[in-house]
This record gives sequence, C-alpha cells and structure tokens, in this order.
Amino acid sequence: VRDHPDQVALRRLDVVDWDSAAAARYLKPGGFALPHVIIYGHDGQVVLQASSAPNQLAAFLDRVRAAVEAARTAPR
Repeated sequence: VRDHPDQVALRRLDVVDWDSAAAARYLKPGGFALPHVIIYGHDGQVVLQASSAPNQLAAFLDRVRAAVEAARTAPR
C-alpha cells in the first residue's frame, strides 16, 4: 500500500461477531485463519483470497505482494 498509494487501498475489518453480515460478505466461509486477505483487480474481480497458515506469515506476505503487483500491472 505504501509503495502504490494511488493504486492500492487497504481496508480493515475487525470481526467481533463471526455470524455478522460483514463476516459473511467479506470472509471466505469456514476454514480460514487470520490474517485473511482479499485482493480485487481493477475490474472488481477477486485476484487473491487467502489466509496465512500458522508460522507462515512471511511467505503469506510474499504471496500477497506478488498478487498485488500482478493486479497492478495487469491491463485494464
């Protein structure tokens, strides 16, 4: 986000009630861990939806960075 503030936005969702409409709308149902990331492309389609496995945050962040870069450079 810091590298591309004009092209990437970060939204944070704090889930207090896992049965809430927000959790149902924005998080993949069941079987995910936190942090959970959803990346949308220029066309609004999901480019990446993934969660970090325990003790795998560095690899997860690398995967997120790669998806953001691919979406950023994809033709519109």
